[in-house]
Amino acid sequence: MKEVLIVGRGEASRLHTICYDKSGYNIKKYYADINEGIKEIIEKNKLDKENLIIDITTPKEVFFEIIDQCEKLGLYDIIVEKPFVVEEDFFIKHPKLNIIMVQNSIYSNVTNYLKKLLSTNNLKVKFMSTNFSKNRILESIKRRGMSSKITENIEVEIPHQIYLCDYILGEKNKLVFLEQKDMISENIKLKKHGHSYSIMKNTNSIITHTSDLTSNILQKQLCIYCDKDYSVIVNYPIYDANFKCLNDGKVEIFKDKTKIREVNIVDDMMMYCLKEYYEIFNKKEYSNIYKERILSFSRSMIEFKTFSDKQEII
Repeated sequence: MKEVLIVGRGEASRLHTICYDKSGYNIKKYYADINEGIKEIIEKNKLDKENLIIDITTPKEVFFEIIDQCEKLGLYDIIVEKPFVVEEDFFIKHPKLNIIMVQNSIYSNVTNYLKKLLSTNNLKVKFMSTNFSKNRILESIKRRGMSSKITENIEVEIPHQIYLCDYILGEKNKLVFLEQKDMISENIKLKKHGHSYSIMKNTNSIITHTSDLTSNILQKQLCIYCDKDYSVIVNYPIYDANFKCLNDGKVEIFKDKTKIREVNIVDDMMMYCLKEYYEIFNKKEYSNIYKERILSFSRSMIEFKTFSDKQEII
């Protein structure tokens, strides 16, 4: 079985470690921080490059620097945290790379229960709203997950909300409105980091995304209104600072304003996600679907960033 070299020493690294330990595989793990060369870690531990997965959990600004190191060393099996945004010709220029971006929300039992519910009942989504909010003030002031550049709000939780809706609705959604607000605390101002609200649309649906990183209410909620007068409210599990799950996921289904069903669902989406990626690299079953997911996600994120930059000019 392959070994894993986790690059990054922050919260994401700790979460990935916990999930690998829960996967059921006895995965041997090694660690490097941003300042350590991958080559030195490999030589120091006498690692077999053919038997190694690189898991990048650093701030996004150094993703490409680390990937460049990997490619020069002949390391091609790579897991990278979000938001990993590439140009359209990235995989043409780097054909040997087998990169999977972490999209844990689509591995959620809650998400897939919802998707099956919509499909089985032939429900067409007319309106969808997502709200992924939390109080991140202290972490943001300490610049967690940031390097030299302040991370905009749309680069924190919104990436999950974007790819999640694409996955559920089965198509890319077009951005039509975006608003971002600063985070201000203790005379510290983090530009465009505090709050965002966006509106997207596709052929049949209107979608809104809200993410407030100054909220005292921790939530990961998705609300849907469908034809046939069905509504669905989805609440994803909430985790504490030690990544312990505090509650199950919950799906509430309404018909004509009356609740007709409530389902509690055990979920461990990040573990399911990393376990699948680990198995794929071990079985050498890397598929172009992971490249397509990255490209589709990148198109959306570039659209968001372009929209944000235009607002700044105005």
